[in-house]
Amino acid sequence: MSSTTTFEQLVRFTTDAAGLERTLRLFQSIAQILSSFPFALGVLVHILNTSTSKLHAAAATQFVLQGIHQRLNFARRFFRVFRCLESFNAAHKLQHGVSVPPSPSSKDSLNGLEAAAARWLDVLAPTFNGMYLLLDASTLVDALQVEGLRLWTPEWERTMFVEGQRFWLFALVCGLLSSLLKMRAVVVVERSRRVVVPKGECEKKSTSVQVTAENQTKRLLVLGRKAVANALDIVVPAVIVGWVDVSPGVVGLAMFVTTSLTGQEVWERCGGENEKASATDKT
Repeated sequence: MSSTTTFEQLVRFTTDAAGLERTLRLFQSIAQILSSFPFALGVLVHILNTSTSKLHAAAATQFVLQGIHQRLNFARRFFRVFRCLESFNAAHKLQHGVSVPPSPSSKDSLNGLEAAAARWLDVLAPTFNGMYLLLDASTLVDALQVEGLRLWTPEWERTMFVEGQRFWLFALVCGLLSSLLKMRAVVVVERSRRVVVPKGECEKKSTSVQVTAENQTKRLLVLGRKAVANALDIVVPAVIVGWVDVSPGVVGLAMFVTTSLTGQEVWERCGGENEKASATDKT
């Protein structure tokens, strides 16, 4: 990929709503990591003191980093205001497919209970995510902290926030289980499709088998990436609802990894959109 193409992809990524949100989340996780680990904070303070004439104290720097973390988290909420509609719409479309059983001749489908479980998990994940986004959006007015402008009492605002995180946790668990079932299906299908091409067999068959194997490997990597991202992201809402007790630094590390993984998916999409735009311009 040429440097010009990479720059164009970067432009599209940073101006895309999802790409910009992932970028802010990445910075947020970095700020949380730096403010939570004494060694990382000490290194940052040392760099600041050696590169600038002003003397920076560790406590003051930590306070600034925590402020950056909070404001980036607040800014990201505006990107999610109407995302609940997208999630509910996706769940509605997937729900119609649940009533249609998979084709018996399809080798890519899971069978029996696994197929039903995977399809229902695909419906439940966006449904729970939609509930999380809806409750999160309902507390945004209160989060603005405009005097005289509130939708909830402070107690109800906290309740809505925590329950929203609970729904997000359920969505992540459903997404994780769905990805694991689909990964198992890909592995089973790949094993059944492994054939030894006899010597002298037409090259076309060998090429077809190789292409199929490459596609299955790519699909397995995508599903694995989603599974890891969902598994690590579970830490964030689990801490808020009180089901897991880990330090803010660990949460920051989990956010950093999951943001990188999910951001890669957006990055690849932006690259594909650039390629389509370039092909359209040439025609």
